[in-house]
Amino acid sequence: MRTWRVDGPAGPQRERRWSDGLAEAFVRLDATYPAEDTFAGSIRQAKLGPLAVARVDAAAHRVMRRRAHIRAESPDVCFVNIQRSGAGRVRQGRGDAVARPMDLAVVDTAEPFSIDHRQAFSLYSVTVDRQAVPGLLREKGVLALSKTPIGRELAGVLGGLAGLMARAGATAGLADHFLSLLASAPDLLEPETEPSAARSAQLDLFLAFIERNLAAESLGAAALARHFGLSPRRVHQVFEPSGRTVSDTINDRRLARAAVLLTSSSPADTSVGAIAYAVGYRDLSYFNRRFRRTYGMTPSEYRARR
Repeated sequence: MRTWRVDGPAGPQRERRWSDGLAEAFVRLDATYPAEDTFAGSIRQAKLGPLAVARVDAAAHRVMRRRAHIRAESPDVCFVNIQRSGAGRVRQGRGDAVARPMDLAVVDTAEPFSIDHRQAFSLYSVTVDRQAVPGLLREKGVLALSKTPIGRELAGVLGGLAGLMARAGATAGLADHFLSLLASAPDLLEPETEPSAARSAQLDLFLAFIERNLAAESLGAAALARHFGLSPRRVHQVFEPSGRTVSDTINDRRLARAAVLLTSSSPADTSVGAIAYAVGYRDLSYFNRRFRRTYGMTPSEYRARR
């Protein structure tokens, strides 16, 4: 991981150091700053296969990509920014929109652009090959994921993946997953379209929600529908290509989590009943039957053998 950090009084030296950091982490940019006494900013970047992922935390300022920069260097990449806090006005071509927390902003380094943050902000910036970014995303500039339930879920998953990659603890599989979700984002947010890639991405979001909420007794198609602002029928349709019902999928994930807990804890520390409760089962005998049906033995026998 590479890190650039500036924190100190205003002045040409500070501004030059921050501009140099921006150029090394991203591309050559001009920066302007509000008339304040101090400026603080940090960039932490990790590279993973075809991606470079950076977390940027900084005080208010504006960055601009000019035609002179493009003539001097023109990498074939876009920046995909996931806003974490603060708000940035993004201008490129005819596009002019504000990216708020959980929104997605895309800028193309082959064209002039500016991003203006009027207050302190935090964002993830993912450097992506231009060909991997859907043309519709490049045209829109800002995708307001924060405005819909499924958009907010997508923002959470993309932000989570970016965070893992920025900490340099990720695998190439996470990079592929990020790019797949990114490619599906425009269709995923259009309910009248149902291409297979978008449906697959929607299923990924459902599964991520299930994993986070296994302990909830009410977890099911109705809970998914409420969270994502969809009908229960639509939820069931998304699961159909997987060959597993919503209920079967939830039970599969609960039993898999229970198996992990059984092997990572001792009877003295955590009872079978406590594990059943932790993964969403309130009836111990039902949990035992489901576990035996899947693993061919009771939870206690599974724990003893492992």
